[in-house]
Parts: sequence; C-alpha cells; structure tokens
Amino acid sequence: MIRKKLHPIVEQFLHSKRTLLEITKDYKGSKEPIVQGMSQLLSALLTHNITLQEKVIQDTENIDLKHVDTNLALLYLKSKISLLSNFNNKYKEKTEFLFIHMKNLINESTPLEIKQIMEFFFSHSRENLYYHYEHYLKHFNLKKTIFSANELRQARSISKIISKQGQLKRIKEPILSILRKEDKLDNEFTDYVERLQLESAKNRLKLIKAHIKRNNNKHTRQAFFKYERWEYILSIFTHEFKPINKTEKLDQEHICFLNANYYLSINEIQKASDELKPFPVKYGFESSNFLSFTNVRLALANKNAPAAQLLLNTKKKYFISYFDDFFQMRIELLQGKKEEALLLFAKLIKNCEYHESNDLFEYELNLSKEISLSDIWFLSNNKSNIKSAELGIPTKYNNKDNPKSIGINRIIHKSSSMKKICQKIKLFANSSLHVLIRGETGVGKDLVAKALHEESPKASKPFIAINCGAISESILQSELFGHEAGAYTSADKKHIGIFESAKDGTVFLDEIGDTSLQIQIALLRVLENLEGRSVGSNRITKYSCRIIAATNADLNQLIKEKKFREDLYFRLKSIEITIPPLRERPKDIEAQAKYFFNLNQIKNNKPILSNQLMQALKKYPFLGNTRELKNEIQNARILNGEKTQYEINDFDFLLKTRITENEYRQPQQILPALPITSELEIVRKPNQTSLRREKVKQLFQKYKRLSRQEITDTLQITYKTAGNDMKALIEEGFIIKVEPTPSPRTHFFILK
Repeated sequence: MIRKKLHPIVEQFLHSKRTLLEITKDYKGSKEPIVQGMSQLLSALLTHNITLQEKVIQDTENIDLKHVDTNLALLYLKSKISLLSNFNNKYKEKTEFLFIHMKNLINESTPLEIKQIMEFFFSHSRENLYYHYEHYLKHFNLKKTIFSANELRQARSISKIISKQGQLKRIKEPILSILRKEDKLDNEFTDYVERLQLESAKNRLKLIKAHIKRNNNKHTRQAFFKYERWEYILSIFTHEFKPINKTEKLDQEHICFLNANYYLSINEIQKASDELKPFPVKYGFESSNFLSFTNVRLALANKNAPAAQLLLNTKKKYFISYFDDFFQMRIELLQGKKEEALLLFAKLIKNCEYHESNDLFEYELNLSKEISLSDIWFLSNNKSNIKSAELGIPTKYNNKDNPKSIGINRIIHKSSSMKKICQKIKLFANSSLHVLIRGETGVGKDLVAKALHEESPKASKPFIAINCGAISESILQSELFGHEAGAYTSADKKHIGIFESAKDGTVFLDEIGDTSLQIQIALLRVLENLEGRSVGSNRITKYSCRIIAATNADLNQLIKEKKFREDLYFRLKSIEITIPPLRERPKDIEAQAKYFFNLNQIKNNKPILSNQLMQALKKYPFLGNTRELKNEIQNARILNGEKTQYEINDFDFLLKTRITENEYRQPQQILPALPITSELEIVRKPNQTSLRREKVKQLFQKYKRLSRQEITDTLQITYKTAGNDMKALIEEGFIIKVEPTPSPRTHFFILK
C-alpha cells in the first residue's frame, strides 16, 4: 500500500520531539484556518485565563474540517477536546460528541503512529481510566529504552497522572531518565502535596517559582502549567488558604472544591455543603487525588453512610486509589462493621508506609469527627491480628452477593416480558451453546449474563467479564488470548488470556459490536473450535469456557457497512436474548425505583415514594434505561440527605419533561435556532439528504427530544422534508415518536 503524503505539521509532530504548539508557531503566517485554530487552541491551553479560553472555544467553532487533511483534523480535534476538558463537565456532551467523530475519521489509511496517539488519547474519555493508565505504566516501567517521540509524550503524560495520585514512587526507569528537569520538578511538587509532605512540597514550590522567574518562556510555562492548583491545596494543609470568590486561573467547579475542603478542615460543614450544591456528584476523575474525595468527605461529615458509599462507588468507576480504603473504612465504622473496617485499616497502614503518606492519613483522621477514640483504639490494637495474606487480597467493599440476589434473583422486575426472559435464562443456563444478549445501553445485559452463569452447572467456576468497547485493540487481543514472553517490547513475562483463565467457566464479552474486524476473525475461531493462539505463539490453545456476548449495536446494520462479520453474527446468535427498553416496562420502573431507593439503607430507614412521583417515573422514557434510573435516584438521595419521603419536586428532570396539552410550549421557547457548525460536519456523506439527516441526528444527540416544528425552524427546511426525515430515522431505529395527547402539536420525537 502506497503511503499517503502527510501534512508537514503531522510529519513533524510524528518524527520530532517538538510539541504541537512549537510546530504550529512555525506556521504563523499560514492561511489554513485549521492551522490558525489549532495554534489558538494550544496557546489558550497554556493560559490561566478562563474567559480567554472560552472565547477561543467559540472562535474555533466554525473552522471547516471537511476539506482538510484527515490526520491534521484528528490533531486539531485532540487540541479542541483538551481545551474543552479544562472545564470539567461543562462541555461534557460536546466532548463526547467530538470523540465519536474522531473515531469515525480513523480508517485503514490512518498511519499507525496517529492511531497509537489517538488510542492513548481516547483512554482519557473512558470509565475505569485507572486500568488504562496501569497498562501504560506497566508497559513503560518494563521497557529498557524509550525512543519514539510518541512514547516520550505518553511517558511524560503517565508520570504527571501518577504524581497527581501521590504515587510517584511507582514510576521506574526509563521514564525517570527521559523526563526533563522541569517535568521532574513539577511531578515531585505535585506528588509531595498529594502525600502531605509539607517541607518537601514547600521546597519544590520555591524552586518552581525561581525557575519561572529566571526562564519565563513558553517552554517553562508549559512544564509548570497548573502548578498553582496544588499550591492552593498546599495552603489548605498549612492553614494559609483563604476562600476564593473568583480567579481567572480556576474554573468555578475547581474553586468550589477547594473552598469546600477548606470549610471541612475547620468543621464548617454547612458552608462546605453550600459550596458543593452545584456539584453534588462528581463524575469523571478529578486530576487531584485529594480533591476527588471531596463529595465523599462531605457525606461522611454529615454521617450519611449510604450517600458516601454511592459517591465513593461513582468515583471508583473512573480512578482507583489505595486511599479509597480510608473512606471505605469510615463508611464501615459508621455502619458498625468494625471487623470490615479493621481489614481496611490494616491494608491502608501498609500502603501509607509504602507511599510515605502517613501525614496524609493523620490529616484525614483528624477530619473524621465521627470516628470515636474507642474506634481508633480498636483499630490500632487489633491491626496486628490481620494476617499478611489477607492484606494482599483486594477488598470487595460491600460487593458480596447476597445468596438471595444471585441468578435470576439479580434481575429486579415485575413485568411479564422480563418474567419470560427469566424463564429463558433458566432454560438456556443448562445449555453449552453460546449466547448473544441484545438491548439498549443500560438495560442490564451484564445482569442477564451473570444470571445465565449462576443458574448453570458452571456456577462455581470463574465468570470473567470484559468490555470490548472500552479497551483498545492491542490491549484487548492480549487480554483475550494472552501473550508469550518477548511477544513485544515490554512483554517480559507470559500472560494467560481470559479464555484460558476461565477454564470451565464463562467469559462475558460486553459490547462485542465495537470490536475490530481483526479481533472478530480471532473470535470466530474461538466460537467455532474453542481454540486460539496467544500473541507471539504458534501453539494452538484449547478452551473449555462458555461464551456470552452482548451488544447495544445494530449488528445487521454493521454487517451492511462491513464493520461486523456476518459469519461471526450467526455463530453468536445460536441462542439470542433481547431485553426490551425500560420505558416499555413501567412495572419494572416501579420495582427498580423502590429497590434503588432502599439500597444500602439502614434498617427501618426506607423512604416513602409518593404516588405522583411513582406515576411520573413510570411515564418517563429513560433513554439510559436502568442505568439512568439508578443515577437519577442516586443523585436525589445525595442531594436530599436521605430524606424519608420523596415527591416529584425532588426530581428536576421529571419536572422539565412533563408535557401535556395545557403545558405545551411553542418550539421557539424550547429550542432556539442552532447553527450547525462545520466542525461537526466531518463525517463525509455522499448527498444532501444524508448530510441533512446527519445534522438532524446531531440535534437529537444534543437535545434528546425535539418536535418536527423545531427541526424545520432550526435547519430551515420544509415541514414535509422534516416529516420525511423523522420517518426515515424512526425506521432506522434512531428515534421514536411520543404522542402525549391526540393533538399533533404536542407530538415529539426522542432519541432511542
């Protein structure tokens, strides 16, 4: 295959150690809008001026990406997303949308180096971010040399992330050897603050400020970018912090988190609560390990163990820290579970000694007003009774399955459709045939998979689940099939894949529709012959596990687009279970709502749900299905401090979506005309109809619910054309029509 000539900026970025900003500065006089825009975005990234950053975001909205080099477009979008991410969750939907379009731009002609850069970058947007960084950290720690420009950038990024977790000690050669002096200094300062090593942190802060004073250039500003955030945290520890009202250096969310921690440190719990009202639940992971626990600290300060557990679980979806054990220990103590707390305490002491973070432990303990002296005495005097073997076992916080909640009992339901599915589970559980589970995101495909395993004769055998869509192709292949020692640079040891590890148990392949064609070929062999080959080996390995796969994708459509193998599909669908969306099961909405409200509740503290609330929940479409229902209830519990009775007014999302004949608002009141920017037109379409419908899809992805009039007003098209588009999207399964009353003017469409 003849390699397409790369854009000069892309060529330099891939084959030099210069930053993208440095390279784009060489093209200051370029007439290419994308180059000018990229330079603006990258320059804004290195400022602390939030107002300027927002202006740059708006100024770069209309840059045409349709007729530019695809690889350059990828680097531009990477820069845009990096700036949007500075605002935490403010631009979350837009960021996710751009990530999707970036993935659509990558194809067979994309250079391997660009694919690797994007693969690393995409890992920032995933849940369980921890596991991706763990993979890269292990990879670099085992390498003898780091030589490519891409590896240098990735290694520096990893070192910064790990230092922000207060775990710099885990970084080995050769990462340390390739870090610049400024990188090392910044990482050490961050790490010392996170571990509450005050004197060392103050020393590094002086050195940073002196270095900036001597060398106030772009290179230095880039190296020490955002160090002030940890200076603020340091001032909380040293009792020098003063509440912040506004600063151009920090976004509002960061300001509130810092202020809340200051108020918690002086036991002003109500003021801390007021600061966090706009941000009751922290989604994603805060770059600072200390700040990531802020909401959990507040819940525990209010002695609200159930809310603290919900918040801690949410935090751990994105990043895991050894210090999670401290907050889990507090939760267990609040619930009177001293033995569980003791094991956590012993593990924490061991980890704090390794990371030299005993001062942080002492600081957090002083904040924990609910922990009594008798609790401390019990923990201190009994930790020696914990055997060293127990300390090596990962703690399963409140995750032990109740015997009454395994198999089909996991599935909370009352509807006839789910009763039929449970009957199918019981029937299919005894079969050795592979199973395909289909259903929208959030319907509980993983629960059905677990139930199939637990109801089967294999119940005592391993159940290993893997999300194929959340892991890059190279990592997925190694995880599924294993690799031999020496299979690639960092593979110093043989790794057993999950198909082999599962032995006679079950392997659950979630989001199988997101796998690459190369992975699909390997999976086909597993399904046909129960055999495969580890990476770097010529030896065939026989497997004895059962395979359950799941997807929310339209596999038939993917087959038409040649993105999914038809022969693999037919192998998978030997037994097929399709889970209907939650909106079609109002009885299940009621059953699940009661379950999630009572989850982790203290005995005799179960809340009452009003009839009006329950009826509103049952009528709500829940596009995210059970996952959305669970999240909304979790948010309500956290916001309302576990009140004993809930009304419809406790749920803003229900109030916003109640539409009746009398409440109907004119389209212009719901949705102002939305300019479709050329930035979002990067998906190439062959004709006007396809492009227009792509724009309609973009509107639905942003607003979730639209009327035909809103579509005509926004895109300036005829009512008939909008109607044809809606009909086509319904047939495609992209949207569904809702008719609250017989009057057509109240009808609208929602994203499926």
